[in-house]
Amino acid sequence: MIVSLRTMIQNGTDLSEVSVSPYLRPDTTLPAIVYDVQSEEVERNLGGITSLRTTRLAIRCLDASYSGAETVSENVVAALSGTIVGIEIVGVDVVSIQQEFEETADSTNVPLYIFEIEVSVYWEKS
Repeated sequence: MIVSLRTMIQNGTDLSEVSVSPYLRPDTTLPAIVYDVQSEEVERNLGGITSLRTTRLAIRCLDASYSGAETVSENVVAALSGTIVGIEIVGVDVVSIQQEFEETADSTNVPLYIFEIEVSVYWEKS
């Protein structure tokens, strides 16, 4: 599911050159996209556990400028609203978008503007 989600993000407008990773690597150039799995729920019905899963992720769009981080976040939202990639993902919902600012990134004096997008990914476990 994660591979398909990363592909969806990278297929988005102007995102093919942006790093998409589960952590911010020291050698990463900005802008960057960092994702973190918050939770995963298994769907159940009267018959027991189904193969449908709901995964909540936080996707952080990072850049040294506010407008850059905003542009990346808009492109991520558009990409996640577009064509579903892969056979596992059934749907994606954007739940919320929050804005943050950090004065430094990894002990350097680089301003870091962050747009955090919370999403729910519905997918079928094969």
